[in-house]
Amino acid sequence: MVFIFTGVIILLNYPNHSRLNQFFTLVVSGLPLVGVCLLVFVFVSCSSSDESFNINLEQILGDQPIFKSQSKEAVLLRYKFKTGKSYSSDVVFFMNTVSKQGRRTQSNQTLMNMQVKYRVKSQSEAKISNIEMLISRLKMTSKGLKKINYDSARDKSNKKPEFAVFNAIVGTPIDLKIDDRGKVLSVSLLKIEEKIKKTGNKIVLQHLQRTAKELTLNSFIALPKKSIRAGERIKVGGVKTPLPNVGQVKMDTEYKVIAVSGDKKKVILQPLVKYTIEPSKQSKLPMKINKANMKAWILFSIEKGDVLKSSAKINMSVSSLIGNSRIDTQFETAVSYTNHL
Repeated sequence: MVFIFTGVIILLNYPNHSRLNQFFTLVVSGLPLVGVCLLVFVFVSCSSSDESFNINLEQILGDQPIFKSQSKEAVLLRYKFKTGKSYSSDVVFFMNTVSKQGRRTQSNQTLMNMQVKYRVKSQSEAKISNIEMLISRLKMTSKGLKKINYDSARDKSNKKPEFAVFNAIVGTPIDLKIDDRGKVLSVSLLKIEEKIKKTGNKIVLQHLQRTAKELTLNSFIALPKKSIRAGERIKVGGVKTPLPNVGQVKMDTEYKVIAVSGDKKKVILQPLVKYTIEPSKQSKLPMKINKANMKAWILFSIEKGDVLKSSAKINMSVSSLIGNSRIDTQFETAVSYTNHL
């Protein structure tokens, strides 16, 4: 399954650098397009650390599948949810960020492993499914501005303030209504919102209410109405995500059909995304995307009607002006998703 409410909007709240939040939101808002919608909130204060991960990104990403034989025939892609069926999936997420402002350089690295469960509660005759999803386990390590080491299996009952939002999210379900073409018809975040309210963190709650709906609605592969063949492109259209004090980021997306297996049971799709920023009249933070590229693939099971695996590497360079001061930020992100059907 391609959507995980679960996954991760990385919201880095720097008490003295809060405007940098916009950069992280911008980059992560593109992740649902490659099969993962990440929603965990990370709080980072301004302490420094020179530690970094020794990460092999290719090991996280894995190799794109190759079919022994390929079909040139057209195939129809549909989700095949079944009432009462429960599923589980694993997500590995890594982000490396380097921000420069004059002679000052700040970096942060985040490594995250998630186990996600979802259950199909019911399905109508029109193949509209009611689905309940939750993060069953979260392991997260962050190094750079501040070291974070969290594991829900160990820290779920930990009363430390910095773990409050993590513990509010892990194990708390959201409810989705979705059709068999991946269109999200409704999203209920009430259970999550109630738990976050109890933590007293108004910033995270406001950010969730402002952006989670757009990110969740954009977290499925939008399957085409008609059958498709290898070599064709599926136009998804544009999705806009608001960025406070900036405007909104628009992601124009299409999927290229790389190959259809010879037995017509699987298909490999390549997400192609173009990012643009549309500033608002009230924009207080002029922002420009200098460079953005994504290398990604999605393995979709036609037989089982869901995503089996997806992988994406995103590199982005963003500049912003705060007064007369320019901030240049480089992002390197790797995400892999494995669905256990």
